[in-house]
Amino acid sequence: MHSFFTNWQPHSGAGPRPLLGKNDGPIVRNIYPEIPPKVEYEMSDFGHKFEKALAKLEVWGNEYIEYLSKRSDR
Repeated sequence: MHSFFTNWQPHSGAGPRPLLGKNDGPIVRNIYPEIPPKVEYEMSDFGHKFEKALAKLEVWGNEYIEYLSKRSDR
């Protein structure tokens, strides 16, 4: 795991600049060079393609929680 300070690089220019790794996956991590460090996460265009699958997984997870809850009531 990398820390903000070991990978911090001076930056001149407007807007956030990712300082760690590539942002070519489903999640974009924006690190702002300020103290204390500010980090924001957002879905990339590629990540938005996964939203339907995540929504179905959420439904399944909620149903499973309800199932477990009913089992523990016995």
